[in-house]
Amino acid sequence: MPQPAFDTHAEVGKLKQVGCPEKQAEAMVDLVSRAPLNAQVARTLEQTQQRLESIESTMATKADLEALRADMIERIETLRSDMIERIETLRGDMIERIETLRGDMIERTESLRVDLVDLRGSTQASIEALRAQMARMLWVQGLALATLIISLAGIMISLAGSG
Repeated sequence: MPQPAFDTHAEVGKLKQVGCPEKQAEAMVDLVSRAPLNAQVARTLEQTQQRLESIESTMATKADLEALRADMIERIETLRSDMIERIETLRGDMIERIETLRGDMIERTESLRVDLVDLRGSTQASIEALRAQMARMLWVQGLALATLIISLAGIMISLAGSG
C-alpha cells in the first residue's frame, strides 16, 4: 500500500466532526489516499477541507443548543414573572378604581336621596299652598255666587211684586 500523502486518521476525525458517518469518512479518506495525488486533487481536497471547516464553524453543537434552550427558558420565566407582576399591579389599580367609583356612587346616591326628599317636601308644600289657594278661590266664588243668587232672588221678588 502506498504511503498516504496526508494523515488519514486526522482526516477521518475531521469528516466525523462535521457529521459524516465513520464508515463513510474512512471510505472517502481511503479512496483519496489511494488515488494518485496530483495538484488538482490536492487543491480540491484543500477546498473541501476549507468548506468543511466553514460549515463546522457555523453548525450548532448539542452544547450550543442546550445553552440556547436554557437561555430561552430563563427569558420565558422572566417574561412570565414580569407579566404576573404587571397583572397584579393592574388588578390592584382596578380594585382601587372600582372602590373609588363605588364611593362616588354611594355619595351621589345619598346626595340624590337628599335632593329627592327636599323636592318631595317642597312639592308637598306647593301642593298644600295650591290647595289653600283653591279653597280661598272656591270660597270667594261661593260667596260671589251666593251674592248673585241673593241679588237674583231680590230681583225676582221685586219683579213678582210689581207685576
